[in-house]
Amino acid sequence: MREVGTSTSGLVLKIDCEINSSLRLSIDEAIPIQGLCAVYGESGAGKTSLLRAIAGLNVYSGAYISYKDEIWQDKAHFKQTHKRNLAYVMQEANLLPHLTAKQNILFALKRRNQWNKKATSDNVEFQKVIELMGVGDCLDRYPVQLSGGEKQRVALARALLTQPDLLLLDEPLSALDDNRKAELLPYIELIKSELQSCILYVTHSKRELAKLADRVLMVEQGRYTLSEDIYSSLFPGDTALAKEVVFAAKVVAKEPKWGMQVLDIAGRQLRLKDSGERIGSAVNLCISAKDVSLSLERPERSSILNLLPATVISLQEMPDDFSIDVLLDVSGQRLWASISRFSAQQMSLEAGLDLWAQIKAAAIVA
Repeated sequence: MREVGTSTSGLVLKIDCEINSSLRLSIDEAIPIQGLCAVYGESGAGKTSLLRAIAGLNVYSGAYISYKDEIWQDKAHFKQTHKRNLAYVMQEANLLPHLTAKQNILFALKRRNQWNKKATSDNVEFQKVIELMGVGDCLDRYPVQLSGGEKQRVALARALLTQPDLLLLDEPLSALDDNRKAELLPYIELIKSELQSCILYVTHSKRELAKLADRVLMVEQGRYTLSEDIYSSLFPGDTALAKEVVFAAKVVAKEPKWGMQVLDIAGRQLRLKDSGERIGSAVNLCISAKDVSLSLERPERSSILNLLPATVISLQEMPDDFSIDVLLDVSGQRLWASISRFSAQQMSLEAGLDLWAQIKAAAIVA
């Protein structure tokens, strides 16, 4: 690994050690202080082990961990978990069952009072967190009376009230069903916009990553690589995982009559369900190949609202003897479409052909 210098920035991680007989944790990166950094990789790749090391819950020999030039661990120092100004939210909310939601939120302050002596249920900090997480109507309820999404929002409120310099989120949506995930994602976005510090967010979901992340720590068999280019990290070359792509877009209008919002992407307008983003907000769209169809002419009076002019780059035959994946160029960005071999033959598809890509509104995730 690189030698530790006298000047560092952000969260500096230098770890190279065996986690178990089949996994070695290897990282040598400095993560910027602000923004959300996704930690992405397969199960068993060491993501939780990394977060536990940062939190001081796992101790690895020879590791170096510092934040804002404050050493948390090296050969001569080890700062205990309760002395690191961080908050850790796990997959399960882990609320104390004998305390109400309000008591659970305030309990963290009793444990971490040295960081924020003024935060109580009567002051501005408490009220702001309660409003931010939308838990004002469930403060008097016990965990058993809360839904999965409410429990996780209470856990996030508890973490935020300590005003951490570093927020660790370990797959906070993984225990929720799709509806509860969709309910909680906007709150994660609010945390990102309000919290002026670093967030590490462990996820298996490319769509969560595309929606939330400013950068990504990719992990493969315990080895981590930091990248600011989310698209290239998730979809290397022409063999994108599950043939999904990410487009940068901007919210330009609302259509409340239809419950929709209008986005600008590559100079074209797309419509999708209004999920609450403000006009002018930058968003990421994750589009799967299975939700893209092709037409040689611009369709008229179609139920598919979103059309993008595209040019065929290449065709990739699939081993199922039925389908072909078509790689498209859309204003300099790549898009996949998965169609039948029969359709490809009927349309005489070939590299360089101009056509229209049709995208289902429901397939786009802002």
